[in-house]
Amino acid sequence: MPNQKQMENGLSPPLIENGYCNNSLEKIQKQKEREHRVNGQKLHGISEEEKQIPLPSNATFEQKMLIKYKNFIALLIPFSVAQFIWWSSAIKYNFFPLYSTHWQMPLTMVVGSIIAGMTSEGGGAVAFPVMIFILHTKPHTARDFSIMIQAIGMTMAFFVIIFMRIQIEWRAIIFGTIGAIPGALIGFTLIEPLFNPQTEKMLFVSIWSSFSISLWILNCEKKRKTFNIIENFCFWKCIILILTGFIGGILNF
Repeated sequence: MPNQKQMENGLSPPLIENGYCNNSLEKIQKQKEREHRVNGQKLHGISEEEKQIPLPSNATFEQKMLIKYKNFIALLIPFSVAQFIWWSSAIKYNFFPLYSTHWQMPLTMVVGSIIAGMTSEGGGAVAFPVMIFILHTKPHTARDFSIMIQAIGMTMAFFVIIFMRIQIEWRAIIFGTIGAIPGALIGFTLIEPLFNPQTEKMLFVSIWSSFSISLWILNCEKKRKTFNIIENFCFWKCIILILTGFIGGILNF
């Protein structure tokens, strides 16, 4: 029942539902949403109990910083490296006058970086269609730019993953890369000359749209089952990873 002070102020008390007030239910729901967003991102070799262990009293300043502010440091290091390289190149080669004539690309990459951070797609997945459909850039130029952007961004992200000790399935990366390298070489040298720019645009839109729809459907499953590693890894699963990387490499043309 509302108390007299709440009634005088026109405030309604939190409703009770199954022994929990609405405020508690809202907190529980938010916690579940956070768990869903980071589902599958577990730290390698660190259990939940170990993460709750307090800092030792004799910990050094460096240890305290690396433990208490590890997330911030993991982002600060690649950010500082990227900024140093960019500003050094911009000052040396005087990039700044280009902003008045090519302002579309920085704006595109701002949007691309946001999408890249929210999904598993790189910023190049946004840069490529903008460059070929809006800016009318040649497909191979847009492709090279997109690959360069994703190579830089994903290298920085890979550093964060390693630094944070987020558990990853190395077999998927290794065998996928084994197939992707020859696939990319074949795509660049043999497959690309077979298609005209219009066909390349159509293929990109089809593949990109299919991936986006698949990602959306997957994220709609809030209680999907995830695995830390590939269970019962065997020869045929290895072949599937290699073939997947090979096909993906070919489609990079």
